[in-house]
Amino acid sequence: MESDIHKWIIERLSVSLSNFNNMPACPFAKQALLDNKIKVINIKDKTDFINHMKAAINDWPTNAEVIVLGADPSTITPIELTEITENANNTYLNENGFLALEDHPNEPEYAAGYHVNEGNWALILLQSKNKIITARKILEKRGYYKNWDSEYYNQVVLERS
Repeated sequence: MESDIHKWIIERLSVSLSNFNNMPACPFAKQALLDNKIKVINIKDKTDFINHMKAAINDWPTNAEVIVLGADPSTITPIELTEITENANNTYLNENGFLALEDHPNEPEYAAGYHVNEGNWALILLQSKNKIITARKILEKRGYYKNWDSEYYNQVVLERS
């Protein structure tokens, strides 16, 4: 799983594209990977997502910017993954300054027409909410979101800030 996530970051998320005003789909991911600031944890089943999210925010690893929790997608449906993520965001994560974003291979996601899913694993990515908000403001100023449709922008950027 870890090698798949590294490959996703390098080959899909770090390529500059006109869709994102000549920036990568995830402009900060490659540097975080190179700086060893991404921690990947293999999850056995859907209840492990909740347990590991709670554990992570109570004992955030030193030098980590992102914790990626991943499981075999056959162990959790896209709807279950979304429900777990939304519940976590609306309860213990938000109140502790964190934000979770989900990615399931059976629920294709496109940003500005670019397919952004990892494709092999059901993932929840945990990050500091303040860092995400700061990064989004930087990207907004650079025109990163100019090709995003308003519904997707509202869902991903405004509602999760």
